Amino acid sequence: MEYGETAINNMNRWLTNLITCLAVTISMQAFAQQGSVSAVIRPESGTLYVNQTFDFDLIVTASGVTLAKEMNLMNMPDQKVLRFEKFDELPPVQEVVNGVATETRRFRCKARAQRPGVIQLSPGLDIGVLQRRNTIFGTTVITTSKRMGVSPVMLSIMPIPEKDKPKDFSGCIGNLAFEASVSPHNPAPGDLITLSYSITGTANMDEFKAPAYSDLPGFKVYEVRKIPSQNPNISQYEQVLMPLGTNALTVPKLSLTFFEPSSGTYKTVSKGPFNLIFQADKAAIYEKYRPDDAISKGSVSNKTRSVISAGYEDAKKVSRETWVQAITSAVMLVISVMFIRFIFITLSFAAKTSKTQKALKIVLACALLSACTYLSYHIYTGSNTTKSAQYITKQDDEARIAPSASAAPICHLPKGSNVQVTERYRNWIKIESGISSGWIRADSI
Repeated sequence: MEYGETAINNMNRWLTNLITCLAVTISMQAFAQQGSVSAVIRPESGTLYVNQTFDFDLIVTASGVTLAKEMNLMNMPDQKVLRFEKFDELPPVQEVVNGVATETRRFRCKARAQRPGVIQLSPGLDIGVLQRRNTIFGTTVITTSKRMGVSPVMLSIMPIPEKDKPKDFSGCIGNLAFEASVSPHNPAPGDLITLSYSITGTANMDEFKAPAYSDLPGFKVYEVRKIPSQNPNISQYEQVLMPLGTNALTVPKLSLTFFEPSSGTYKTVSKGPFNLIFQADKAAIYEKYRPDDAISKGSVSNKTRSVISAGYEDAKKVSRETWVQAITSAVMLVISVMFIRFIFITLSFAAKTSKTQKALKIVLACALLSACTYLSYHIYTGSNTTKSAQYITKQDDEARIAPSASAAPICHLPKGSNVQVTERYRNWIKIESGISSGWIRADSI
């Protein structure tokens, strides 16, 4: 009996010591993990203007504690007052200060004030603190949520000055670079001119009017098109210009007027003018293209007469070969179907069992389907091989220097002319016919 009581007392003392050690360990660990966390918000330095895009930083410093990845900034102004984009985390900075491990985490976003005046910022920050605790089952990581205050900041937003504001001010506010070019510089009559330009910098690109030509003598201009860019700080644009004649030799300069916050002034950057040199060797071959009655009167050169006659003969030849090929392919298809059907009936009578007949039906059905598919493809591709770009005009038309009804005509194309399509633009096509080249409407062939 005494031995049993002694064992029980020893067990109780051992358990008491174990619990005391665990409590001391947990208390010491909790004490060691007590640290400090501070947070500040820091806008870009310098004078800030309304609609100016600027950097906005959130800096969180933790000493002696480990923070969870997710954080949430609370009590920020309405988006109609101060617009924020998504925060991106910058590389953290880890160091030891006075023997304590310290980690500084930085988050940055783009912000833009929507109206002038004073904006008071007193946000709160929701964070998670990670704590490691040793238990009899091992080490456990516990996340404790905590809401803390952030040092208040006051923003003073200035309006852009109305004095000396240029009439062509685009509404763009930022420190920008502007580049522009045209291509090609040495076009042939009928070529389209593409104006390409880019704006580099951080600005309110979604609220400004992109520079563009609206009315140019000697040109037809089309709407500006924005080109997708992988870099958010580069905006790219294109505008198509159509020369209405070979006397359109200069594309005027293109200007971008914006407000520069760093200097507090309006800036105008211009590119151009861009000089064009039409290719004389290609322009010289555009001789008037006339129908047969003009040829018989001897009003064109022998070279042009031979090219026109050859064009008519080629057109007739292409048309005749296309019809013959299509009819031949159709006849081959009918004969193949009848032959496969005959074999199918013959083998069905010769088969002894229903399973054999069923297998024959499946095999012959596949063969029939394959034959039909092959011959249909043959019919389709028969007229779309090497001569797929050859077409015949179905009406009289004028080939023009550019894809527009107001562009200057280059040559006349009578009905039945043999042409080759080399380029397409909307409902216009660029064709070549003998020694002539130009733009006609797509429904003319």
